[in-house]
Amino acid sequence: MNIAIFCLGGSQERRDAARSARADRFFDRDTGLQRLPEFFAQFGW
Repeated sequence: MNIAIFCLGGSQERRDAARSARADRFFDRDTGLQRLPEFFAQFGW
C-alpha cells in the first residue's frame, strides 16, 4: 500500500522525526497552505 504522507511546517527536528516515521513530502507552512486546493482536487479529499 502506497500512502503519501505530507508534512506542513515544523522545525527541522520535527521534520527529521517525521522522516524517520516514513513521511515523504515536506512543505513549509505557506507553501503547504497554497497547495491545499491542488491536493484536495488530486486526492479527492
